[in-house]
Amino acid sequence: MTHKDRRRKRDRNGRLYDPRKKRDAGKQAHENRFQTMLRRRKWHVQGWMGRLKDMLMFWR
Repeated sequence: MTHKDRRRKRDRNGRLYDPRKKRDAGKQAHENRFQTMLRRRKWHVQGWMGRLKDMLMFWR
């Protein structure tokens, strides 16, 4: 048994996996969701600002 085998665990199905890699993947997924949320919020604000600009130009 090597040192790498000691840190690898088995899941419910008996497959080996590395908990450190699982943890890092979870962090990355969380960051990606946060970045996606910010991008969608930015698009929402840009659309709202565009509509506001159109309304102001209409009354000009």
